Amino acid sequence: MKQKLLLLHGALGSKKQFETIEGLLAGEFETFSLNFSGHGGYGSSQAFSMDSLAREVVDYLDQNNIPTAHVFGYSMGGYAALKAARKAPERIKTAVTYGTKFNWSLEATEKELKFLNPEITEIKVPQFAAKLKQEHQPLDWKKLMHHTAIMMQGLAQGQKLDAEALRSIDIPVSIGMGSEDHMVSFQESKEVSQLLGNARLKLIPEGVHSLEKNDPSTIAAIISSEISAMHKISFRDADIKDLPLLEKWDKEEHLQLADPSKENWKYELDRTAPWREQWLALLGKKAIGFIQIIDPHLEESNYWQNADKGKRAIDIWIGEKDFLNKGYGTLMMKEALKHCFEQSGVNEVLVDPLESNIDAIRFYKRLGFKSQGMRTLGNDQCEVFALSKSDWRTA
Repeated sequence: MKQKLLLLHGALGSKKQFETIEGLLAGEFETFSLNFSGHGGYGSSQAFSMDSLAREVVDYLDQNNIPTAHVFGYSMGGYAALKAARKAPERIKTAVTYGTKFNWSLEATEKELKFLNPEITEIKVPQFAAKLKQEHQPLDWKKLMHHTAIMMQGLAQGQKLDAEALRSIDIPVSIGMGSEDHMVSFQESKEVSQLLGNARLKLIPEGVHSLEKNDPSTIAAIISSEISAMHKISFRDADIKDLPLLEKWDKEEHLQLADPSKENWKYELDRTAPWREQWLALLGKKAIGFIQIIDPHLEESNYWQNADKGKRAIDIWIGEKDFLNKGYGTLMMKEALKHCFEQSGVNEVLVDPLESNIDAIRFYKRLGFKSQGMRTLGNDQCEVFALSKSDWRTA
């Protein structure tokens, strides 16, 4: 199944900006694009703000039954994408921006407002005025330009994403800009990428601000490669420094429902067991989940009740609730299975969800695990599932 990608246009633009790019991405993504209100002849000529544009992004996902999607935003669209990610982080997997301006000081805003005078535009740039009239009819492009200026003034007057707001955005973000962009500075892009909790900075050689003046195949390739790089899980060993994080996750409602028992994390993290591996799953720089792989034959408490050699048992969970239902659990599990079956002599992997954990049971079945029946393990009634190496190879 293709991943879903929503494309957000820039100021004074419309979804027509993406016609060629959508075609180039169609083989990899199921693409969607929208016209923000007042743009492309859609909606009405009412004033808008960056917050209202962010609401339109979430509303569009709701209206089109899209639970979660990657988002690419050009210029204003990139800013709206980050605002939407702060408003509804569970709806956006990754955000890629290009040519998005973040410096909305009063001085910088005044400079931009000089280009948003419709009367002067008609006189000095009549071809651009004609293009705007055509692109936004039957709506009034002059009102759109005026409302765009009001939106920018709103950012300068306190509606922008400040340092605290940027730090609160945890989803993977790529801040992209062209080396020849004269509207957006490298410094402001770099500062924002450093403030965001899980971001990377992408400088495109010879790239310019205007999306239409860039090679569409270059932009499409950047969108694809940046999403691929960010939508990738890596792992590191868990250690005692992760104690506060794991204890915090234990209190999350979705984990309490899945397994109300609590680990003694201080004890477990502070020791090494030869029959066990414990990993944190990382999305970019952010830890989002946990995996434990054990050899049930050697496990010291005999939890698995005299399990045969050649097996591994996996515990897995997403700790951060905003990263649920985005496919990351599947990516984590596939990597864990690959790690297990690449070990000499391992022929089967076991999991033991509580019999009440319907979501986990459905998850394991989708991955090809087969039920081995109900068993009491420890103090819990579990349904045990197994995946053989031969079934894994053919899945």
